[in-house]
Parts: sequence; C-alpha cells; structure tokens
Amino acid sequence: MPQFINRADQGNTRENDFHSFIFELVPSATMECTITNLSTNTSTLITNNDYGAFFNTGSFTDRPRVWALRVDWNKVFDEDGYGVYRFNFVVKNSASTEIYNEDSICFQLMPWDCDKASGTVRIETTQFNEIEGGFNYTGINYQFVDGVLAFNIPGWQQQIRWYGRFSHETPTVETDYVENNQRGWDQVQQRTFRNYNLRLDYTRVELSKPIIEDYFSANKILISDYSTGAHEIINDQRVVLEEISDFPDEAFTQDITFNSKWSEYRKDKIKRNN
Repeated sequence: MPQFINRADQGNTRENDFHSFIFELVPSATMECTITNLSTNTSTLITNNDYGAFFNTGSFTDRPRVWALRVDWNKVFDEDGYGVYRFNFVVKNSASTEIYNEDSICFQLMPWDCDKASGTVRIETTQFNEIEGGFNYTGINYQFVDGVLAFNIPGWQQQIRWYGRFSHETPTVETDYVENNQRGWDQVQQRTFRNYNLRLDYTRVELSKPIIEDYFSANKILISDYSTGAHEIINDQRVVLEEISDFPDEAFTQDITFNSKWSEYRKDKIKRNN
C-alpha cells in the first residue's frame, strides 16, 4: 500500500498519510506489535508513541480491552527512514501462550510526489458506533483535531490509500413544480447536488473486505482523488454511499476492481421561489 509524507510540510493533510489498527482483546490478554522495515530488515517492538499514537489496553475508559495504534508515518521516518514496512500483531493469554499471530499488508513509505500519487485515491473515515457482526467502536472517545490529539470526542479515525479513481458523475437535479390556473407549471424549488464514482483497482480480499464492511459503513467518510489530469481537484470530499456496483465474480480472480456510487453529504444547493 503506498503511503506518502511531505517532510517539508507535515501539517499538509493531503500530502501526509496515516494508518490505523484497532483490536479488542479477550480478558487478561496482551498485545505485542512489531514494526519491521523490510528494506533494511530492522524490527522494533512498539510500546510507546515513537511510531504514532499508541493506545495500550486500558487507554479507553469505557473500552478497557481495546488496543489501538494510529501510525504517524513522519514518526516512522524519524525512526527508520523510507522503505517497505509491515506490522506483526501477537496476542498472548494470561499464561503467555500465543493465541493470535497476524501480519499486516505491506506499506511502501515514500516522499510526497504528485506524479507517484497520481492514480491513487484516499478514503478517510470516522466510526463511532457498533457494526453488528464487526467491530464495536462505541466508547472510543478520541480523535485528532487539526493535528492535535483530543480525547472525549467520539470517533476512531481510519485512512486507506489505494489505486483507483474518484470522479464526478452527472449531477442530480430535483425540481418541484405547482400547476397554475393557466395549466402552466411554475417552479417551487430546485435542488442540485453532485454525484461521484469511486473505482478501486486490483484489490484483494484483505483490502476489499474491510473497505466494504467497515470503511463504507462509517459515520463520516471523506474521499480524495490524486489524479494529476483530473478536471477538478477533489480533496476530503464528504460523501454518502449510494450503492456498490460492477462487483466481479470472485471465483475467477484474486485481484478485483469494483465501483461504488456516492453523493455529496451536504445537499444544500437549493433555489426556492416565494
């Protein structure tokens, strides 16, 4: 997964990515998370905020068994530089017996380059309710507000960058009319809002499953497009999901490309006639 940072402008959220991990452990279990730079073959056990915002079990008062990490790629660079990274998560029970061991996908950390970012999209979400059959985000009271860590604000923020395109589609125009006494139709009001298509390319199940079942269900969804030849720069556009379309038959391919339809969150472009 491509990940970018702009060392000269670390406050530029468009050009600096982050990534989040969150787990809920069984009682008395502990988590060991190791970050490995596969380019240099160096590994470090994460126990503090050196690599981002680290939340050990007990950090969230209402959810004491939740363990979480928001990776700050600028901090990763400070520790280990650019390269290809992977995270390993090991859960042990109270007897120190390993009960879970899983590697993350690989992340390629690179300096910001608009040409290299072209052809990618970024989805950022905030979750603060329970997904039945999925993760329960209730009680995760934390967010980054203008780059500053703030507690007691509902929401777990996630971000994913992948290959694809987020583009405009035909706007929707909704018009109400009333018939006058001459059998004419006078406009009462007209509302116009934008529609979008999100195409994600070559996704495997380890990406498509959390994107569809978690990211797409979020309370707040922001999508950015990085295509250099786009008609308009789309940055952190807040949208709502309308449908998932063109989903291929998974039986015949590991890497799938699929589309989803979106509309803008604020549909407030309304003309009213008194």
